[in-house]
Amino acid sequence: MYIAESGGRRIRCVDLEANTIRTIAGTPEDGAGAAFDEPCSLAAHPSGLYAVDSKSMFWILQVGNSGRFLVAEVAGLSVIKRPISIACYSSQSFVVADGESKKVYRVDISRHMAITGLTFSQKRFEMEIDVPCEVIQAIVAPKGVVGLEFSITPELCAGLSLDADTGCISGVPTELGEWSYVITAGNAGGSARARLTISTSESVPCSIAYEVSPYDGGLNFTIGQEAAHKALVDPLWVSLCFTVSHRLPRGLTINPSTGVISGAPLDDVPEKGERSTYSVTAYNSSGQVQTDVLLILRPDMVKIRAQRRKVNAENAKLREEQRYRAGYMTLTGSATPYSNSARVYAKKMAEAEAVAAELKGGRDVIWK
Repeated sequence: MYIAESGGRRIRCVDLEANTIRTIAGTPEDGAGAAFDEPCSLAAHPSGLYAVDSKSMFWILQVGNSGRFLVAEVAGLSVIKRPISIACYSSQSFVVADGESKKVYRVDISRHMAITGLTFSQKRFEMEIDVPCEVIQAIVAPKGVVGLEFSITPELCAGLSLDADTGCISGVPTELGEWSYVITAGNAGGSARARLTISTSESVPCSIAYEVSPYDGGLNFTIGQEAAHKALVDPLWVSLCFTVSHRLPRGLTINPSTGVISGAPLDDVPEKGERSTYSVTAYNSSGQVQTDVLLILRPDMVKIRAQRRKVNAENAKLREEQRYRAGYMTLTGSATPYSNSARVYAKKMAEAEAVAAELKGGRDVIWK
C-alpha cells in the first residue's frame, strides 16, 4: 500500500505482510531527488505510480532496475492550479480534480509525460558491411512517453538511418570504420541524451569453390578456345580479393575481384609432368579461405581432324605415285633410272605415316 504523506512531504510504502513502512520518494536517501511540497493523492497505473502535489506540479514515480522509485515531473499541465485528487481513467489517461477551478480534468499520460532517460541495450554495436543490421532500439524512461523526436550527431555512416519518431537505427552499412554518436530524444517536457559507438567490418568469407567436371574433377579448357569458370563464394555478398599460388598457363588469367578463371590457352603448352594443381585464395580484412583446382588443357579436336584429313590425302597421293612408278619400271624392265626416285618416295611415305600415327595416337595434354 502506498501513502501520500502531506506533512512529511514524501511518499511511503506499507508492507502489510512484513508489517514495515519505508519511504520511496521525497527524501534524499531515495536517490530520486524528488522535492514534494504537499503530496495529497496517489494513483497506481501499469506504467507507474502517480502523485499530485497541491502546491506544485504533477510527479510520476516509476520503479527502476535497481528497485528504487524514479521520479519525473509531468510537464505541460499549467492549466491545473491546485490538484487535490487523482485517479486512473484508462490505460492511457487519468482524471484530476482541481481545487481552485473546481473542475475535473482528463489528462493523457503519454502526451504530458517528460522523458527522464535515454539508453540503448549496449554502448557499442558491431556490424558487417553489406549485411542488414539488427535494429538498434532506443530505450526511454519512463515507459509510455510519446511525442518524442529523435536526432543524431554526427550524421550516420552510409547505409544506416535513424527513425526520428521511434529512435530506431537500421539499414545496411556500406562503408568501413568506427564512429561515435550522440542521440537526443525530446518532447515538450524536456530531453535526454545517450552515446553509442558503431563499428563496421567486412564479412568473414566461409568458403569458395569452382564447378568442376563430374568426369575428371577439373576445370577443362580447349587449346585456342575461350572459356571461363566462375568462383562460388559463401556468403554471396562478401567482397573478396583473389590470388593464385603460381603463374597460370599462357593465355589464362584469374580476375582479382571475382575469382573467374578465363582465357584461351595457347598452343605452346608445357611438356607432360608439370604441376596441374593451383591453390586459389580469397581474402579480405576479416579473413581468408582457400581451395585447390585442377586445370586440364585439351587439344582442339576439330583442328586435329582437319590435319589428319590433309595428311591422309597426301599419303594417298604418294602411294598412287609410288604404284605408278613401280608399274612403269616393271613394264619397261628398267629399274635404274627410277631407283633413286623410289627411295625418295619411300622416305616421304614413312615420314607421313609417322606423323599420321602420332596424330592418331595423340592423347589429351594435361598441363600441370
